[in-house]
Amino acid sequence: MKNDTLIFQNIRYSLEGKAIDNTENAPKLTKVKVYQEFWHSWQSFHPGTRR
Repeated sequence: MKNDTLIFQNIRYSLEGKAIDNTENAPKLTKVKVYQEFWHSWQSFHPGTRR
């Protein structure tokens, strides 16, 4: 990732997963669900994790 562009297999994608260039040959990106986790919360549930 560079700035607001994802780079996969030398093809640039927007943050929505749409190819910016070489769109006819670009593989489709699969959306995944993500969430933000704060370190103190993560450490509470995973006490063995080291920074």
